[in-house]
Amino acid sequence: MSREVKVGLLAIISISGLVAGLDFMSGSGMLSFDNQYVVKFPNTQGLKSGSPIHLRGVRVGNVEYMELDKHKQGVLFYLRIDEDIPLNTESNVTPYTYKITGSKALELELGKGLKIHPSDTLRSTVSKSISEIYHTEIEPLKIGIDSLVQNLNTLTKNILATLNSESQKNISTSLEKFSKVLTLGSQMLEKHRSEFSTIIQNTSKTSQKITQITNSISEIDPKKTWERLDSSLLLANNLMMHLHSGKGSLGKMWTDEQLYLEIKRSVTNVKELLRDFKLNPNRYINVSIFGSDDPMPYRTDSLSVKEEQMNANQ
Repeated sequence: MSREVKVGLLAIISISGLVAGLDFMSGSGMLSFDNQYVVKFPNTQGLKSGSPIHLRGVRVGNVEYMELDKHKQGVLFYLRIDEDIPLNTESNVTPYTYKITGSKALELELGKGLKIHPSDTLRSTVSKSISEIYHTEIEPLKIGIDSLVQNLNTLTKNILATLNSESQKNISTSLEKFSKVLTLGSQMLEKHRSEFSTIIQNTSKTSQKITQITNSISEIDPKKTWERLDSSLLLANNLMMHLHSGKGSLGKMWTDEQLYLEIKRSVTNVKELLRDFKLNPNRYINVSIFGSDDPMPYRTDSLSVKEEQMNANQ
């Protein structure tokens, strides 16, 4: 191989390496497999050709170039994004600052939507700049604070202006009276210190008793208590079921109306018997006076001996 051919091959290799290096440094993606997409912003947003595109912090493409739209109302950015990134109708790009030096990049958000094809337009979101944040949020707050300070200064001046010698004297008098009230209250507290001490001791004892009651309640096993209550309710329920079923004496009295009427009739007869016994005891007690063999006559009327004697005396 001649010397001229070697020099030519070396020159070609050098130029190719230089182009590849520049291509890699600029991020144009000429030697990579990627797709082109379009996005529109109102202005350049501080971006330039070769600005990177990041997905979760990983570089997946770059800005190829930019130009004004046909109506000169915005800037069209032509993006190169790796072909294995699945973009859709909800995918969105947002400019942001990713270096301390102020270098700009695009943040890609995939989203969920219908798949799009190369050369389609992506959605875009414009983040507020520091100046915009200042003018829209910080500056109104600053104006409000300045107005508040001015109002406070005016109020302070008005208060100081109203505090003439007479007003200051009245304030001093009021403070002296307030001091006397405090002194009187202190003397009263000192005078009734023993009573207050007794009240505090009684309160302490009451608190201790309440604590003891609370501790006693806390020591009660709620599970056993509920079990006992459930058992009592079950026993009462069984008793009511036996009563309604007519079992036993109480059950028969509860359900048998005829037995109830008979018992009621018997009670009525016993009452009548007791009443008759009280009115006419001689019907039921045979008394012999001084050994007489003749018993007292049996009276068929309802008048007692006492009532007959009362009638005879009349």
